[in-house]
Amino acid sequence: MVLAGTPKRDERSKRGRAVAEGTRTTGKLITHTGPTVNATARGRRVRYLLLAAGTIALGLLVHIGEFAMPARLRDFTGDALWAVMMVWWVGVAWPAPRPVSRAAIAVLVCFAVESSQLYHAPWLDALRATTPGHLVLGSSFDARDLLAYALAVCAAMLLDHRLHPPAGIRSSAV
Repeated sequence: MVLAGTPKRDERSKRGRAVAEGTRTTGKLITHTGPTVNATARGRRVRYLLLAAGTIALGLLVHIGEFAMPARLRDFTGDALWAVMMVWWVGVAWPAPRPVSRAAIAVLVCFAVESSQLYHAPWLDALRATTPGHLVLGSSFDARDLLAYALAVCAAMLLDHRLHPPAGIRSSAV
């Protein structure tokens, strides 16, 4: 028995599929919202890609010693920039999750790469001996790097929140 005003089962399932596929239903009218959602994600990906490129450039300048700073500070700054770069790469890969989720993924990646430095296989050490391998994988485990990663990811998360405030919240000019 179908009650008056209740959509039939097939009609409800069509609407459910339509919403799941990026469309919106209002009564009998179905409008497509996919391109807007995709355009927003694409725009965020581009911004994260530009942020990653800028962070890489700054990190390379720190690495080659363009900034006059003590070796320990340069090491800490390089580690922090590497972690910030991870936040941006996670944003390129997954722009939709909240900044806290992206930050959690980035810090896990950073901790995993740092922890991998405890493992020494000949092939892995040979890879780490190359410049790209050293820049991406590091060379030796240092627990202080974990602090640099955590602080930098928190800072990047705050910056990300300023650049992409949640819907309904206006951000003042940066």
